[in-house]
Amino acid sequence: MGIKFSVVIPSFNNAKALMLTLTSLELQTFPKNRFEVIVVDDGSEDGTAEAIDGYKPPYMLTFIVNEGRHGRAYTRNVGANAAKGKYLVFIDADFLLVPECLQTLYSYHHRYPEHVISGFPESTHAVYTQYYPQFSDHKKKENAPDSPAAWLMEK
Repeated sequence: MGIKFSVVIPSFNNAKALMLTLTSLELQTFPKNRFEVIVVDDGSEDGTAEAIDGYKPPYMLTFIVNEGRHGRAYTRNVGANAAKGKYLVFIDADFLLVPECLQTLYSYHHRYPEHVISGFPESTHAVYTQYYPQFSDHKKKENAPDSPAAWLMEK
């Protein structure tokens, strides 16, 4: 059957949010042996490597550390180059995916095989309100869903 999705997550000094994101991937309804997660750390100094080191998810996880700081685009490309899946899914280190996310992407890809599929986070305000109640209204607006949450591309 093989790996269908490679979920690539660039991260920089975002250890706490990254761990929530990785936990949300544990809840995916898509078979755990059909996707991998690749976290590429862009020179974090917040304990990201230590947090990942003790994390044992039910899916395949690869952790890569960049030598120095290179930025999000370079970091995504490092993850894409390491990917083994047929399709790439790019998410940020602070996204919480609904359990049906990968299954939905898979279903849509079957229905529309020649399309690129993208999504937008719908629950950013609720997520930050629940997990980070100290966020001000300004901070919530700053993190509002105005950029794509996940992109699916054929590798």
